[in-house]
Amino acid sequence: IRKTSKGIGTYRFRTKVKDHNLGRTNALSLEQALQQAAQLIPSPTPPHIPLSPPIAQASPTCTFTLNEFWEQYYWPHIKTRLRTCRNIESMWRIRIQPTFGHQRLDDIKVLELERFQTSLIEMELSGSHVTGHIKLLSRMFTLAIQWELLTKNPCDKVEYMKFDNQKERFLTPQEQQRFIEVLMQHPERPVNLLMVFLLVTGVRSGVAKALQWSWVDMNSCTITVPPSVAKNKKQNVILLNTTAMDILSRVSGMHCTYVFINPVTQKPYNDFKKSFKRALREADIPQTVRIHDLRHTFCSNLVSSNVSLASVQQLANHACYTT
Repeated sequence: IRKTSKGIGTYRFRTKVKDHNLGRTNALSLEQALQQAAQLIPSPTPPHIPLSPPIAQASPTCTFTLNEFWEQYYWPHIKTRLRTCRNIESMWRIRIQPTFGHQRLDDIKVLELERFQTSLIEMELSGSHVTGHIKLLSRMFTLAIQWELLTKNPCDKVEYMKFDNQKERFLTPQEQQRFIEVLMQHPERPVNLLMVFLLVTGVRSGVAKALQWSWVDMNSCTITVPPSVAKNKKQNVILLNTTAMDILSRVSGMHCTYVFINPVTQKPYNDFKKSFKRALREADIPQTVRIHDLRHTFCSNLVSSNVSLASVQQLANHACYTT
């Protein structure tokens, strides 16, 4: 009530936010003003309760051992999709399974994988073979994640060793002559004729081992390799020279289906590295030469004879010209 108000005052209700004018004392009784004020009192704000952080859900644990994952998932998956699984199966059986087979997938640590890679290097395996083991494990972990059996791939943190192991070896004309002379000392052995065939045609050893008479056209001097066998998954045509035709005539009649047959097993050759190394030794050629180097030598002979690179690409069935 102010001194100048002549006994008439004003009912006011103040909050932190606003000053409310309820009315003059000559119009409202104190009781009416209190009722209005009661309506303006804000409802009490509930105390602020900090939200507890969400409970982190535990990542799903994998109860499979690597052995169980291989048998139930990985092996059935790849053997129906890859043309050959021999190298994969041998890497698993010889080194990976004895080391990690008993462990659960989510228990395999990066440090263990690094030490495993070191042990392979100490075994003096080739660089590609060392990294091949780690890549196989990485592929298994990747599929386990894809199939929602695992959440992380420990191989992602493994530092792959770098190797300078690119090899390009061509047999010199003198080495080729000695090599063929050694093999033709026993022309009755199909494996000897098989190795000469590789040298004079440049076909991959896998194609030569699987070669069937139904692919051979003696009239047009060609071999048509089906896509299921060819590396590039395309039908390839191999042109045969007179030496290759002579070899085919020598082995004709040995088997009704396959061209080069092991006389002991009556099946195609699975591996002939021992025979190849023995021939190298008798021909006084370094043992570092590989079977695939016969294909390199075939291409080298073409280039040395001034055959165009485009023709070399066709004769060797290279998918890329730069090869």
